[in-house]
Amino acid sequence: MKKHIFNMKLCIFSCIVTLSIISTLIPAFAASFDSQTKKILFITDVAESKSMNSFNAQQYDSALADLVEINNIDMNAFSDYEAIALPFEEEAYELAKSAYEIGSTVYLYGQLTIQDYKEIVGIENYALAVPIYKNDGTTEKVEQFFDATYEENELFNVISYSDYALLCKISPEISNGSATTYMQRESYIEMPNSIYLSAIENNFLELKSKTMTKGIIDSEFDFVHYFGPNADFSVHLDYTLYKNDSERDTAYDYLGIKTNVWVDNDYGEVTRLQTKYDLTFSADNLLETGPEPQTNAGELSVSIGYGNSGPSGNISYSVDLSNIKPNISRDEDYTNDIVEWAMTPRTWFPIYLGGTSFHCCATWASKETRSAAAIDIFYAGRVNTGPSGIHPVDSTYVKVPVRFFYS
Repeated sequence: MKKHIFNMKLCIFSCIVTLSIISTLIPAFAASFDSQTKKILFITDVAESKSMNSFNAQQYDSALADLVEINNIDMNAFSDYEAIALPFEEEAYELAKSAYEIGSTVYLYGQLTIQDYKEIVGIENYALAVPIYKNDGTTEKVEQFFDATYEENELFNVISYSDYALLCKISPEISNGSATTYMQRESYIEMPNSIYLSAIENNFLELKSKTMTKGIIDSEFDFVHYFGPNADFSVHLDYTLYKNDSERDTAYDYLGIKTNVWVDNDYGEVTRLQTKYDLTFSADNLLETGPEPQTNAGELSVSIGYGNSGPSGNISYSVDLSNIKPNISRDEDYTNDIVEWAMTPRTWFPIYLGGTSFHCCATWASKETRSAAAIDIFYAGRVNTGPSGIHPVDSTYVKVPVRFFYS
């Protein structure tokens, strides 16, 4: 039996949510990257400013960001920047709120929760209107949000709120036998501000690219976990939501998700990608999952339906893995509605995954009376470093509780 349920307030609210409410509660972000002068204003303290400008420091991109000490702020200059990055400390609270009110993308860095961010910046609802793809080829918008427990307790190192809202973890090093694991600890470990700035720059550049190439973009969350020496590696998650309306069931709605996990690394070799799904509500049922376990996967074609008694339709994709031919494992637990995959290199060359992305998908039956859906997604990666890749460096699993209201 799974232990999580929505409280009564959320259940009542879910019944009255409509798409028109979504459009009024969730802001339309005006990311107008039409000027080459638009960049990041990175605000820091005196000591970190000197450190970041020192000869030995890892150099930041001065064409993308300007550094300023927090005691030398001219708030009139905020309008010259598309994004403002500030430390999570009391001295910066009013600055963050003012920057958000004039339309800047605000990044807060340090160690904070989503609830901290909401209170400081002045956001009532940290949610996005994201697309959900229907079996007839159309899309609609649903409100994706996080429950109160997650918002109040889950710690992040950088948070922003935009059409590409950043939820970033940066983990210190902990030795763990033969492997080195990077994980968050209860005692906060101070990190150089250059690491925060690098994470902010990566998100800002992607947001800028999306806006300039597409004009109007679909909103999404940017889930990323930096790990390894100096946070040199990063593991990422994105996903697509599905809803099947082809057959009306009075008891259940039929939903689906496809995830994508990958690792970015400037050195070392990627040797493991992991994903896990866990249905939150005990009344929901896991239906079909893919890919199936296999060795030496080449041209991978996946197609899953909505169970033997569910509606027609499928979620499908194909990917060519013939250049690496990895092994894929899958563990399914239909009693507890959990499925977990891992992609690893095959025994013979190539023994690394390269720049591969790992796609997985599942469908489930969601209790119709709730009009709110929930599934927990976990993601992780491994990079091997050193001579012949003898040192494995693992990220820990990061949990993403996917919650959304739908009509």
